[in-house]
Amino acid sequence: MRALLCLSVILLPAIFLVGCSGGDAGDGLKPEDVKAVTDISTLAKSVGGDYDKLSAADKKKVLAMANNNEASAKALVYQMAHPPSEMNAGRGGGAGAPPTPGK
Repeated sequence: MRALLCLSVILLPAIFLVGCSGGDAGDGLKPEDVKAVTDISTLAKSVGGDYDKLSAADKKKVLAMANNNEASAKALVYQMAHPPSEMNAGRGGGAGAPPTPGK
């Protein structure tokens, strides 16, 4: 009985973790999702993160990804063109690190 209890304590979290990942060793994104993100990132970088410089067709794509919320679409384009890791480059920290005073 004690062995069964120990085994269940060990296996239960493992079953939960495999269920959460879907048994997939990847990131869980579908290839079409990866392509959509890559396309939006390319668009965002081509306009320097300025949503207003996108063509009407490109704005429509970005709006669809942002659930038709223009404020979210603008933030998405800006963030895709200026990821946090780039924004902190040269400041002495990694992604998300606060800026170093005086720099």
